[in-house]
Amino acid sequence: MLAMIGFGISIAIFVANVQAFSFAPAVQPDVLERIVFASSFTDADARYLQTSLSWLREYLPEWYAYVADAKPFIFALDEELEWHGIVSYAECCYDRAAGGITFGEHLGEWTIGEVADIPGFQAQQIQFLSVLVHEVTHIRDVREGRISQPANSRICIAAEQSAKTQELEFARALTRVQISGDANARANYRDIVDKHLDITQENLDDISWKIVCVLMYDE
Repeated sequence: MLAMIGFGISIAIFVANVQAFSFAPAVQPDVLERIVFASSFTDADARYLQTSLSWLREYLPEWYAYVADAKPFIFALDEELEWHGIVSYAECCYDRAAGGITFGEHLGEWTIGEVADIPGFQAQQIQFLSVLVHEVTHIRDVREGRISQPANSRICIAAEQSAKTQELEFARALTRVQISGDANARANYRDIVDKHLDITQENLDDISWKIVCVLMYDE
């Protein structure tokens, strides 16, 4: 189911009657700070997450903040989810209010179709970050009391509506990003995020996820 950033401190130094200002460089916190990995997660999974979050912080800092403010997280892997057609799910909350996100596949191994890779940023990471926003929304909604943990189809539908709506807003934000790189890389990126936006809108408009909520809770 379905951000705190550190700032560098400016230090003013006064020498005699002359004011000289020395600004300490902003120190970016580790994007993996306050994230715990279950034993099922590999070093490659952690590196993939680090690369994805670093890209998000660089190009969409407001969405990085949206994710980071929902920490702490516990990330886990359960490959049996894939057999049930489940990409991921979130739970809130564990010890010390940690939100849990469990994925059905190792990060970076998702098959998203025949799309070109962008130097430094794979097309799969667009989908991964979208899923992450979805699951983080669930955690934020429960932790902040907007939606309770699903116990019936009505709550399930409300929770999914909230998460899918945030996914759509994130997809729109991706289309406004101007990535670095050559013209070919930028064109590839534009093609990927435009397709992703169309798919995300279709997924929100589709009623199948509402049917799944009904089947899960009202049988």
